[in-house]
Amino acid sequence: MFYFRKLGFDAEVKKTVCLAIYRISVILHRLEREKPFLTSTGENYMVKATKLILLMFVGLAMIEFSAGQPLNAVASAAQRDKVTYAAAHKNAPRAKLAKSTKRSRKTSSMKGIAAIYADKFHGRKTSSGQRFSQHAMTAAHKTLPFGTTVRVTNLRNNKTVDVVVNDRGPWCRGRVIDLSTAAAGKIGMLRAGLAHVKLEIVSSTSST
Repeated sequence: MFYFRKLGFDAEVKKTVCLAIYRISVILHRLEREKPFLTSTGENYMVKATKLILLMFVGLAMIEFSAGQPLNAVASAAQRDKVTYAAAHKNAPRAKLAKSTKRSRKTSSMKGIAAIYADKFHGRKTSSGQRFSQHAMTAAHKTLPFGTTVRVTNLRNNKTVDVVVNDRGPWCRGRVIDLSTAAAGKIGMLRAGLAHVKLEIVSSTSST
């Protein structure tokens, strides 16, 4: 019964107590039949009240034993589910972080064709509002925020140069970046005009 639970008794102790209560009720019943202690109205209130109390305890004990195992099983299952849920959510941030890291690596390292700005753009305003200069280490990119520093590596000779994105472009298919003449000279692509390059983000800003 719930009283036994509070006291911390195990199933064997509860079973023993309930059997003892049941036997006492049987003995009292026999005593009443053999030598009843009747009142003036012919009823044995003391014995009947004692039997009623004992039978109530027996009934509660039977309910306890019949429901104890299922309740314990449900509690165990709930505990297992709780542990499984906690373990799953504990691993979830790691999986999310790995996915995010993979995505960031994909966006921070790009390959494609680099081209050189035409001389006619020298001195004109770029999409960021700055004046374009063929002598500055700047570049145009379609999506990277303005102010992002990008390391451009010429895959033919492994020469590198760091440029700052301050314009939008290129708009030709297959090209990933437009470089100023000064930047293109640093990686040895002035003669060819085009080069297969790798882009790596060195630093970025929130500016768009």
